[in-house]
Amino acid sequence: MLPSVDIFTCVTKLHPGYLNFKASFEQFQGWNVTAIGKGMPWKGWITRMILYRDTSLWVSQHKDPEHVIVFLDAYDILCVRDSQDFLKTFHEIGYPIVAGSENICFFLTCRPTTRWKKIHKIHSYINGGCIIGKAQAIYEAFRWCIEKGYHHDDQIALSYYMDRYPYQIYLDKSRFIFNDLFANSNVFQLEFPKKVSVSIKKQKYHPYFIHFPGLMVFSSSPVLFPWNIGKTPKNYKKIGTHIIGNEFMDYQPIHMTIYRSSMIFVISCCVGFVLLSVYLLWFLNKYRNNS
Repeated sequence: MLPSVDIFTCVTKLHPGYLNFKASFEQFQGWNVTAIGKGMPWKGWITRMILYRDTSLWVSQHKDPEHVIVFLDAYDILCVRDSQDFLKTFHEIGYPIVAGSENICFFLTCRPTTRWKKIHKIHSYINGGCIIGKAQAIYEAFRWCIEKGYHHDDQIALSYYMDRYPYQIYLDKSRFIFNDLFANSNVFQLEFPKKVSVSIKKQKYHPYFIHFPGLMVFSSSPVLFPWNIGKTPKNYKKIGTHIIGNEFMDYQPIHMTIYRSSMIFVISCCVGFVLLSVYLLWFLNKYRNNS
């Protein structure tokens, strides 16, 4: 029998992504999934940081400070294999915390490390969608971030923690989780029954989870991508139906922040175009009158 791995995920509201998340774990053995944050008002990333801090403290006090737990995003992750060798692989890495990584840094949601990068010679950025670690270590990390006032974004907060304590966090290289930005890469191979592998630079990986950051960007931009409104991206749908089958929820709700930003961007472009046209007409008319 496979050892049970405790998975915690922040679910403040019901979402089709969470239903897919939960259904994917039910296809495999060795996972114990617990939703946290039900009914809590979402006040930004600080809400999740507090939940992670308090949950890891509870596990540390009621189970074991060394007990390995996993925090995963609830709305854009799918499980793709059993938990076999999961804990063994974690302990082989030898760090108190292992987090997901990504190669692209968006300035509002990440911060390049300095001291950590110099020590480890790794140029990836932390992705908070997957945090694996010993309960006490995770508690200390989020306690430090919150007390230091890094409340805007958990990834930025953890990057400061990595620079302060460079041997507490290590970044995963697709052994645990693969991040498929916008669900649009061409690296997946679907194997039967219900297996998924990833090929990167001729090297094959079998991650436990697939993460689709930016899942709602294209489905929530009515003017920029009107053909994608409410639709799930191709890789998310392909892997979801491969793992879950008919239970897969092929629907993506509109993210209102992205929706509003898209509308503001388009309106601003239209207003700018009109003002530029008016200015050019005025300038040409003045030029003709002076000729």
